[in-house]
Amino acid sequence: PGNGYSVDNIAPAVPAGFMMVINEEGPEFMWESVPDEDFQYYEIDKAADSLFMTDQYSSFTTIELSLVDTQYEIGQTVYYRISAIDHAGNRGEYSQTLEVTTSLNVNGTGLVPEIYALHQNYPNPFNPTTQIRYDLPENSFVSIAIYDVMGRKIKSLVNINQNAGYRSIHWNATNDLGQPVSAGMYIYTIQAGQFRQTRKMVLLK
Repeated sequence: PGNGYSVDNIAPAVPAGFMMVINEEGPEFMWESVPDEDFQYYEIDKAADSLFMTDQYSSFTTIELSLVDTQYEIGQTVYYRISAIDHAGNRGEYSQTLEVTTSLNVNGTGLVPEIYALHQNYPNPFNPTTQIRYDLPENSFVSIAIYDVMGRKIKSLVNINQNAGYRSIHWNATNDLGQPVSAGMYIYTIQAGQFRQTRKMVLLK
């Protein structure tokens, strides 16, 4: 610095909360911003294998906190990861890898997942609202409920028949009476046909 220049070899942080939802245009990816002041852009790698050894697809670069892959082709299994690059060209470590596999529904009019899944809520921990995503490969009667750590049911989020697809619902940290619940750990479950899965989340106040 005393001579008018410096060398930066400190890589940016990993973009946290890397997640994906499916919309009509294709897979949409979202993530949280990195705290580095010398951040320049994000780069999302796309590959046909989970080790990213092939060069079948190009990467995407953006300064935004979301990106839609409009070039995704239905029926393919593709893997994605994200990293941050600073103005000195340093690349941070890669995020977790996301796998995307989709197909058309029976009418050929929309994307549906291959398997049932209940995803981790985002954000987590949260205050006061969080999003819960779930995948339905076929039409099902869906029940999603939230319980406290004592096993008491405090909120019924979904209790209807739903068509196959990628779905999500928000919880605003209230019970079935509309009253705010206290901070702490909660359990959310999904029952769809024969599929059942449970996850945990944390409410901060």
